[in-house]
Amino acid sequence: MPYKVPRDEVDMAWFRSVVHGLSPIEAYFRAEYHDFERMPAEGAALVVGNHGPFAIDTPLLVRHTWKSRRRVLRMLADRALFTVPIVRDLLTGFGTLEGEPNAAMHLLERGHLVGVYPGGVREAFKGPEGRHRVKDYWGKSLGFVRLAMRAGVPIVPVACAGIDDIYVQLKTAEELQGSLVARLLQKYMNNPKYSVALFAGAGVLPLPARLVYQVGDPIVMPGTGEAAANDRALVERTRDEVAEKLERLIDEADAKRAKALGGPLDIAVAAVRDLADSRRRTAR
Repeated sequence: MPYKVPRDEVDMAWFRSVVHGLSPIEAYFRAEYHDFERMPAEGAALVVGNHGPFAIDTPLLVRHTWKSRRRVLRMLADRALFTVPIVRDLLTGFGTLEGEPNAAMHLLERGHLVGVYPGGVREAFKGPEGRHRVKDYWGKSLGFVRLAMRAGVPIVPVACAGIDDIYVQLKTAEELQGSLVARLLQKYMNNPKYSVALFAGAGVLPLPARLVYQVGDPIVMPGTGEAAANDRALVERTRDEVAEKLERLIDEADAKRAKALGGPLDIAVAAVRDLADSRRRTAR
């Protein structure tokens, strides 16, 4: 299938200005970063993380990868997002790629860091019962493992604790499935997989939940090349291994986050989240 070959490099003047402009967002979420020395200083790798609503976790991950390792993390995003002109321009300027395996392979073969969220929309809009979990939301996601095997690169897991607390859900995506809003979104995106949850934050802003990022040790693929990538049982075992290691990383990051909690903002965020969860349980 034809695809547009991505630019090997981004417009670094524009990229640096965006990274610098993210400082207030980093301060708003009081972001912490741990063990970023595990992020490869050179050579290709596939960075895999847990996903939060509206991808708010992504810019800070890209920002700190640049600040700490002086490397541009080229994220993969859903192709449908590139159908929106303004969003497309912002994503492209930030070095983001359409979620096209051949385009990702192009960059991995040239030594770049490429980032992906295997859970995609399903994980980002999961209900509160799935907070800080990924395995149940990765479903049939095998492409990222096959990509790493074909490219012969390690997978670097990166957890973000707190990303599931930046909004509370008033209605889950499942509860809104079939609604007018969901149908309009699916029609606009030309894909029935899209749904939407009803979120609430601090007015028009997300809740100022503290975010803690934790990088894990690179995971070397148990096999490389086409033979390994076509071995479904091997790919599925590897996917499950990555998911389990990422969940342990989330728990590790959450433990570090818990030690820092206790200020007025943290108390307020926890109170809003607990109230929303309580109301949801009562409504059931």
